[in-house]
This record gives sequence, structure tokens and C-alpha cells, in this order.
Amino acid sequence: MRIKIDEKEYQIGALKAKGNTIVAGRAISWNGILAEGVEDITEYRTEIVEGEKVQVEVVPVESDIGR
Repeated sequence: MRIKIDEKEYQIGALKAKGNTIVAGRAISWNGILAEGVEDITEYRTEIVEGEKVQVEVVPVESDIGR
């Protein structure tokens, strides 16, 4: 999952289903719901795996995420 906070982008694994998810010293979600001012910028593409269409996350190979 990719998020944007105050014009900075971060790659994170996932949001916690219970409790807070903390990124860069800031609570970005509560019980899996994004906090105000946090934008989900995750990009997905459709691939065919074993004959089934699945959505996969596009992770940039080269980026300034989290810098």
C-alpha cells in the first residue's frame, strides 16, 4: 500500500485491523480506517494468474518514497 502524507509518499505493508498504524511518527489509521489528511495512492493492475484475473499492487522500482 502506498500513502501520501503532507506531500511525502510512503510504502507500507498494511493497515492494522485493530489499533493504530503508525508511519513516520504519525498515526495514519485507527482500526484500519485512514486518518484525515492521509491519502491512499496505491496503484493496481490486473494480471491473469492460473486463468483468474487478480488485482496486484504496482510498486515503483525507483522512487523517493519515505525520503
